[in-house]
Amino acid sequence: MATLAARTKTYTWDSSRWNVTPLTFKGAKAISGVLNAAGDAVDAGSGVVTLPFTGHGFLAGSWVYIQGSVAYDGFYEIQAVAANTFNINAVFVAEAFAGTEYAGAAIGGFGRAFRVNEIRLHLNGASANESLTYTLDSSFGAEFDVLQKTQDMNGLTDWDWDPDADLFYQPGDIIKLAYANSTPRTYGLEITVITMKN
Repeated sequence: MATLAARTKTYTWDSSRWNVTPLTFKGAKAISGVLNAAGDAVDAGSGVVTLPFTGHGFLAGSWVYIQGSVAYDGFYEIQAVAANTFNINAVFVAEAFAGTEYAGAAIGGFGRAFRVNEIRLHLNGASANESLTYTLDSSFGAEFDVLQKTQDMNGLTDWDWDPDADLFYQPGDIIKLAYANSTPRTYGLEITVITMKN
């Protein structure tokens, strides 16, 4: 059992109160980026919203995390893709994007404390000479943001990271992953997260 102190609140990690949550992302270009500047959310009907992201490379069935928007922050399963847009199930709200809204692979948004158990990445061919980064966007503010890991991907087709130390996070923390995948390769990214039960 481990204890995580969040300023004045303490979380006790007890295995009888864990939820194991898998997050899966797949695509054929960079694993994250930003929505188009001056692009608009489009009502595609029947509870589907189309979001603009030129050359995103995401595949249908992947999850995507959006942060920094007015109406669409959170996790979504991508329903359909085109070269420069992707569709999610959401209540449509008109919004013009600034070009700073994050879209891609991330960990968080659970509304409760969590820890990262394992990350697995498979590419369908050897990676170019570039790195994958794992960065904490802290709920305590930008002063606490930390680049926690940089992984050299040069020549790899598989990467499996089981952190040596427990990585505990606050309910409002977000982990953002970045990998340019410039070759490009089709990827499958699976992240296993342990969250506290409500």
